Formats: sequence, structure tokens, C-alpha cells
Amino acid sequence: MQPGQVGRDYDFFVRQLKTYNILVRIVRGKPRDPLEKDISLERVEDFTSKLERGISQMNYHGQAVYPMSDLITARELVGRRIQLKLLRENQFQIPCYAAISWASSRATAT
Repeated sequence: MQPGQVGRDYDFFVRQLKTYNILVRIVRGKPRDPLEKDISLERVEDFTSKLERGISQMNYHGQAVYPMSDLITARELVGRRIQLKLLRENQFQIPCYAAISWASSRATAT
């Protein structure tokens, strides 16, 4: 993301695309695109802060079209903060075992 890109990206998603569901995820590992290897956590934080301000100022709806939208939006806000904290401290978040559990339950059910 280039300098000044945060505002342009936010405007595109919120004002032009008018999306309700902006998810910000950083995945560790080996991305296929070499440009995705060097990411600025400060710019990610700027973008997520802009999303938070947009929600609090009612410029961005968050998950407003879904049932229990306040809970979903709150989870996204907290999740973003936790993700940035873990990345800054070079910690590891536990992997999600939901897909593994689902697949193994399907295999034993047949």
C-alpha cells in the first residue's frame, strides 16, 4: 500500500463500492505475490482506524445489514486490534481447527 493509499482505498470500498463487509486479514506464511511479503503494520492500523472512525461517525455501516450486526462489528473491531498486537509482538495466534473437525466428522459419518 503506497502512502496516501489508505484514504483512497477507504473511499473506494465505502463510498464507491458501498460494501458492508470489509475484512482486514494478514496471513503469515509464504504469499504467492512477492509484493505481499513486506507489509506495513502502521498502514494496516491506519486503515483499520479509519474503518473504526467511519463506524463511530456513521459513515461506514460495518455489518449493519446482518442480524446481530452490532455484535459482528464489535468482534471485527476487537479482532483487528488483537491481530495487530500479535503481529507487532511477533506472537503466534493458534490455528483454527474448525475445518479439520468438520472434515473429520464428515469422514466418520459416512
